[in-house]
This record gives sequence, structure tokens and C-alpha cells, in this order.
Amino acid sequence: MEKIGDLAFFNRRTTIKILQTNGLGLNNAVHRLTHNDSLDGQEGIEIGKHFILTDDESKAWSQKGLASIALDMK
Repeated sequence: MEKIGDLAFFNRRTTIKILQTNGLGLNNAVHRLTHNDSLDGQEGIEIGKHFILTDDESKAWSQKGLASIALDMK
């Protein structure tokens, strides 16, 4: 976990555990959110708000990002 301002960001492995999904489910939800065709019609995701890029170029997800993904996956 990495804390930046008021947001805590979680790596991919932790995100998958929190959402109780697998990599494919996470990838599909993120794809829908990035292309604004979410099943729930919600806003797309933004860097710095919903996720950050880590040193190895992977995404770390904030609480807001986790909530967006969870809503999309429901």
C-alpha cells in the first residue's frame, strides 16, 4: 500500500484479493471503465484519482478506483 494525500493505493495483487476476482475480471472491468462503456454508466477512471503508475509501470488502485471497478463488476 502506498499513501498519497488522502488516498491509499493498492497493487494489482492486493486489488484482486480485495475485489475477490481474478486478473481477467479486473482487466475487463478496467477496459470498460477506460473506454467509458461501463455497465453502470459511470465516469471513466483518472490517473492520480483512481490509480497511479508505479515504478515498474503497473497500476496501483485507490479506494475510489476499487469502488469504480467493483460497481462495474457487480
